[in-house]
Amino acid sequence: MKQLAVLFVGLFAASTAHAQLGVRVGANTGSVSAKTDEFQEVNTHNRTGYQLGAFYEKKLTERWSVVPEVQFSNQRMNMHVVESGIADGGYEASYRLRLRYLNVPIVARATFGRFYLEAGPQVGFLINTKEKGTATYGSFLGSYSTTFNRYATDNYHRVDLGLVAGVGVKLPAGFGLGMRGYTGLLSIAKDENTQYSNFTGTLKNQVAQVSLTYQLASR
Repeated sequence: MKQLAVLFVGLFAASTAHAQLGVRVGANTGSVSAKTDEFQEVNTHNRTGYQLGAFYEKKLTERWSVVPEVQFSNQRMNMHVVESGIADGGYEASYRLRLRYLNVPIVARATFGRFYLEAGPQVGFLINTKEKGTATYGSFLGSYSTTFNRYATDNYHRVDLGLVAGVGVKLPAGFGLGMRGYTGLLSIAKDENTQYSNFTGTLKNQVAQVSLTYQLASR
């Protein structure tokens, strides 16, 4: 959180004339898109998380502006993973996954009256990951199950890159409502067996957000 505070201060310090500083807070639902082989299966169920951030809108023309942002995102989901291609048995796990990111989206925004459309790239820096659930391991001698509640940050890549797009409306008194969707371009799962799991498939972040925003008046 110290890094987040420093970046917030940086955004405010970098403001110039015709820039509208703002803050964002809202809810999200997280999931992953999975690419697996014939021996793997992944099912994901969305859970509600949250995000908060600071941004500024820099006007380029009457219609167009660029909006850089720094955002803390807490993403949660239920995971069910099955791996049946292991030589000496199988692996199955059901668990809750929590991913915490410091995201930096930079979007181009087109404004039409009070409404706007926006899209652009986003880079995310993984702060930590937590998994809580049950795993079952198979072997020639049978199977056994174990429960876990662990930080598993080393099981995931520290940087995520993707595309974000959204719509919004500016309300009176500086308030606004916005909706965004994010799709990751990189796999967040490391492509090798780890001390936690035998799963080696591809997992890409998918996030939907609804936010309340507040912007200061432009100078």
